[in-house]
Amino acid sequence: SALLAASAPALDVRKFSPQGLGAAALALRNAADMMLDEDWESAMGELEVAAVSSEGFLPPASMQGLIDLFAYEEAMPSCEWQSAK
Repeated sequence: SALLAASAPALDVRKFSPQGLGAAALALRNAADMMLDEDWESAMGELEVAAVSSEGFLPPASMQGLIDLFAYEEAMPSCEWQSAK
């Protein structure tokens, strides 16, 4: 447990690093490509990566609506669109 406590500050530094923001941008680009290819499950995975990678800059919940759009087996019903904003 001492090792975990000692490594926690290092993880916080990485959250706010340019590398984290760059990883989020790359994941968003990959998600866009996958959307164009209609690979919805992979797009959702890349959006989840973007949410985690950018958590030092954006709260992960701010991307949850977009991620949820791809959680349906079929297209998201239009009655759910408002909650995805």
